[in-house]
Amino acid sequence: MINRRMTRRGDYLSPDKYLTIEEVKRLRDSVRAEANQAKKNGSRRGIVNWMLIELMLETRLRAEEVCSLTSRQSCPMGNILKGEPFE
Repeated sequence: MINRRMTRRGDYLSPDKYLTIEEVKRLRDSVRAEANQAKKNGSRRGIVNWMLIELMLETRLRAEEVCSLTSRQSCPMGNILKGEPFE
């Protein structure tokens, strides 16, 4: 039997539709390293990438939902874009 996860509606997702715990860890490590390098270089791109990945992982938003967000909508990580420190 193929390892599958059940959705809230009772449907099943195939393994290619979700990330394993190890894949999530590697993704977080990668974007965090990119954000730290961007901070050293005075760039925002890596920090924005980190923020978007964390937002998606923590809220389970889909790519379409993240793309529809506007800057006027509340975001707890919004201060990062203003150049305030992140830790």
